[in-house]
Parts: sequence; C-alpha cells; structure tokens
Amino acid sequence: MLREMSLEELSIDELCEEAGTTVGAFYRRFESKGDFFVTMQRVQTMRTEQSIRAFIARHPPGQSSLEMLCEDIVHETVDNFRSNLGVMRASLQHSREGMWKVIKESGDRYRSMLVLLLTPYMDGIPVAERQFRILFAYQALAGVLVHVVLNDPGPLSLGNKNIEKELLRLTHAYLTAK
Repeated sequence: MLREMSLEELSIDELCEEAGTTVGAFYRRFESKGDFFVTMQRVQTMRTEQSIRAFIARHPPGQSSLEMLCEDIVHETVDNFRSNLGVMRASLQHSREGMWKVIKESGDRYRSMLVLLLTPYMDGIPVAERQFRILFAYQALAGVLVHVVLNDPGPLSLGNKNIEKELLRLTHAYLTAK
C-alpha cells in the first residue's frame, strides 16, 4: 500500500482490510502506525541482510572481478530499492523524525562489507584511496536511487530496465578512474 500512498495517507482501517485482519488485532500487536512502520523497516532490513549474505557467498575472495562485483552491487541495490519502494520512500520522507535510522544502520553494515570485498580488486588505485572511493561510489549509487524514489525525476525511473546499466557504468567508471 505504501507503494501507492504516503504513510500519512495510509489508514489503519484500510491496512487491516487489505491484510484481512481487524483493527483490534492490529492494536494488540502495535501501539501505533509508527510502531507498525518500524516493524516494516526491520523486516526490510532482515531481507536486505539475507541478500547481503547471499551476495558474499556468491563472491568468495579472489573469485570475481571488479566489474562482476559492481554489476552485482548495482543489481542488489536497485532490486532492494524496487522491492521496498514504499518503505524506502516513507523512511526518507520521515527521516527528520528518526525513521531513517534503521535503514541507515543497515546501510552502514553494507558499506563496511563492500569495503572489505572490493578493496582487493582495485589494482592501480592507491591503497590509501580505496576505502574512500568505494564509499563515495556507493553514496553516488544510493543517492541517485534516493532521488528517483523521492522525485522520480527521470531520465530513468526505478522501473526502467536501463537504470541498472547506467548505474553500473557510473559505479565501475568511478572505481577504476585514474
């Protein structure tokens, strides 16, 4: 439902009707819509972290290339934004209220993993620059996706199949630039 409406527009009655439950059952589990939303964020975070574990398993040390890793990172990141669009948008729209914290903490763990995973593949880039490059590349990747989620500005929307290709070009080019 959050794909189609904002968190403010989401009514508990409509949510319960869509879920096939009662308002009473909702309030036995959650004190408020905000508590429900934090639970949605935690579910998203758990799914994302399962995806990260699978990502790591697909790329044992020394078994990939930087381009393969970039391709998988871009795909995983875009897929995460696509599959959690409503939660991501609402989290971003309510970041001043602290609702971005759960997502940010998960992102912090993901970025730490990316540094460990990508650093050995960055031949030709001074060792002292590698961590910064990786963190900035991910910030640029996520920043584009955040902008698309909040504004759907184009030229490519989140649903456009070419967004991954262009984000891969951006990420890989930056990580390999001399």
